[in-house]
Amino acid sequence: MQFTDLHIDLDYQVGANNVCDNVLCCRKENGMATDPAQAAGPYGSPTVCDVPKSVLDKMTEKVNELKPDTLFWTGDVAPHDQWNYSQEYVENYQTFLFNYMQENLGQWTTFPLEGNHDFGMVINSQDFNETDPIIPFLANYWKVWLDEAALQEFMVNGFYT
Repeated sequence: MQFTDLHIDLDYQVGANNVCDNVLCCRKENGMATDPAQAAGPYGSPTVCDVPKSVLDKMTEKVNELKPDTLFWTGDVAPHDQWNYSQEYVENYQTFLFNYMQENLGQWTTFPLEGNHDFGMVINSQDFNETDPIIPFLANYWKVWLDEAALQEFMVNGFYT
């Protein structure tokens, strides 16, 4: 089973405006909706909103019910608020999801990969000749899932086989 592009928004607010002048809505900063049709629902909104934790909880229930052999976690954890991205911001989202998965899905074999929204330098200039600081950060967490050879390859190349 694959988890991809979750874009969990820990600032998602049920009842907030799902229509706003920003790239990302459904947050307290967007104000509470006066029109019920424009209110962020408990399980998301079909507008420019990212995913509330309640969706992750429902997904987890279903995964545990289905009992898959393997989970593929293919990144893009942080919400689409790139203007907030920093190394610490992205690490906080990675830490949240890692801890969540360990607590709720830890019994399944898991293969993690990073996505394009999993780097703190996403909107800053990045030197592609140097290892992005997120790589050793992720390797520290992912060592519970990766064998030593895969972990070493990930640390050098940013991927593993």
